[in-house]
Amino acid sequence: MIMFLLLAAIFVAAKYMDMHNMTGGGTDDVVNSMASMAAHVKSHPFIELPGDAQVGAFSVANFFAGMIVGHNWKRLFETSGNPEKP
Repeated sequence: MIMFLLLAAIFVAAKYMDMHNMTGGGTDDVVNSMASMAAHVKSHPFIELPGDAQVGAFSVANFFAGMIVGHNWKRLFETSGNPEKP
């Protein structure tokens, strides 16, 4: 039920943005320009990845991060002590 509510919210937001000729460009350029003005240094990415290479790199990194968290799940989220078992 929650999934359908979130999906409906996404579609409603998309329709609203389309009706008001809004773009979903994000804030990366705005934040980078503000940081450049504050630091008086031109900002640039650590690694410049063209096109969809950035999406692929994040997907691969998230895959390995998920594997690491999944492997260490009990150590990360297990409570200390010996809780009573049902």
